Amino acid sequence: MQEYDLIVIGGGAAGLAAARAAVRGKRRVLLVSEGPLGGDCTFFGCIPSKALLEGAKRGESFTKTARYMRDSIAEIASNEDESTLVKEGIDVVSARATFADRRTLVVDGKGYRAKRFIIATGAKPNVFPIEGIELVDYLTYETVFDLEEVPNRTLVVGGGAIGCELATALRGFGSEVTLVEFAPRLLPLEEQRASTIATKHLERKGITIHTATKVSKIGQDGDGSFVAELSGGERINFDRILIATGRKPNTSELDPESAGVELNSNGSIKVDSQLITSNKKIAAIGDVNGLSPFTHAADEQGRISVQNLFVPLAKRHFDPDKIPHVTYVDPEVASIGIVESGRNVPGSGRLRVVEFDLSKSDRDILAKSSDGYIKLIAAPRRFTGFLLGGRLVGASVVSPRAGEIINQISMLVALKTPLARAVFTVFAYPTFSTPLRSAISRFFIKVDGEGWRSFQGQS
Repeated sequence: MQEYDLIVIGGGAAGLAAARAAVRGKRRVLLVSEGPLGGDCTFFGCIPSKALLEGAKRGESFTKTARYMRDSIAEIASNEDESTLVKEGIDVVSARATFADRRTLVVDGKGYRAKRFIIATGAKPNVFPIEGIELVDYLTYETVFDLEEVPNRTLVVGGGAIGCELATALRGFGSEVTLVEFAPRLLPLEEQRASTIATKHLERKGITIHTATKVSKIGQDGDGSFVAELSGGERINFDRILIATGRKPNTSELDPESAGVELNSNGSIKVDSQLITSNKKIAAIGDVNGLSPFTHAADEQGRISVQNLFVPLAKRHFDPDKIPHVTYVDPEVASIGIVESGRNVPGSGRLRVVEFDLSKSDRDILAKSSDGYIKLIAAPRRFTGFLLGGRLVGASVVSPRAGEIINQISMLVALKTPLARAVFTVFAYPTFSTPLRSAISRFFIKVDGEGWRSFQGQS
């Protein structure tokens, strides 16, 4: 039976980062992956969805964009394939893995043992039960990119980031899109104001939106076309239906309990702040632990988990509140950490909030996108309180370049930078991020009559 220092189960962003970090540390590593190396982000997520959005924005045909999308996937995947990893010193097995005991993994009938394990098996589409769903060849984020042509009428079920992005792309290529969300608003994990702006712009693009609504039943009309009955009584005819109702962890085939690994009630793997499971020799990273469902978070968790498993005196903690994320609608919606209305992220005592409306931003005016905003939330520093402005613990941004702005904010959050230092940073003019300095200034002085206000965080 072959033995390794580390066996990584799963070849997505998290697993690849962990395997590469471990082999850089001169450890013998086996990477086991049932699916294609690169995982969801490369084949079903970030890469193909942004390719479609960019093609639609450029006004290209769906056929041309689909070709470009597949070429891009192939190019990116070539840097993550088995031959590349073997050259880096990583052994690779492509098969399903199952735990036999706390130190043994069975892969394609063969046993492997290791000193440490990392579970990075990701997640899969969570298709909520709908009466009659078996009548249709429904799409998910894993299959929508296989479309050869754009449906005339598309029903998108789910108004989170995936649903909103794919609805935007399909509408951009000419599909008549209806978007249904069970929650009272789209992007329910974001701030209310961000949700309102995103909804307005999606409707401007011609997308029909139903919130606080569910699809009760799917059937067929007399002419053979499909129809969805909504909870409010409305009937929606469609040609294809995309189910974007979230994701669920991939753990059922792994049998983690045999390795002494506990699960949460939703099937995700229970981990502590250091990403270690109930079996202290095993870490769980990426979407399978449910902490932060983003590729960049998975990549970071990969490196952290290797350090925590092998260098116990220098353990690092993973903090989801320091992970930014972006929804690529138009304008983009981005946030990090505490959001005043939206995610129920605990605060710690007194907080201060500032806002800057981008209607006052020269670059946004030039781009004819002036209804966005930047909102920053600061907490007192341990010894100096708000004397130096405090430190940023959260932000919400809506802007054509919100993704770039949130990256700058995330550095301030991660480094716990005193805002007195940030406010003296000179920003290039005229850029979309120029207003960030004006927003920070409001923690110290009133700008256009507006300064900070108090906000009591959740306890």
